[in-house]
Amino acid sequence: MVSGFDSPQITLPELNSFTVEPLDYAFLRGVTEHRISLISSNDEIVSPQSSRELACSLQAEVINVDNGGHFLDRDGFTHLLPVYDILDHDINLLNHV
Repeated sequence: MVSGFDSPQITLPELNSFTVEPLDYAFLRGVTEHRISLISSNDEIVSPQSSRELACSLQAEVINVDNGGHFLDRDGFTHLLPVYDILDHDINLLNHV
């Protein structure tokens, strides 16, 4: 999950309707063996605190990225290398099982 949230964001009022109903965290934890949350320290679109709270509710591993903004091209991201690295690692583990 990248810049995840489950609460209203001041910067994204058009998405508030998606946060009205609470998520079923237990169900989501039950259907996902691995949960990882990528959170930027200076995300101005999704509050880093909101992302941390969601990650906690999902019992997700957190990867903090200093000054990653909202992981947009204007923030210097044209590739999400941390996500690539995670997937590459997990695929390699699967190939050696």
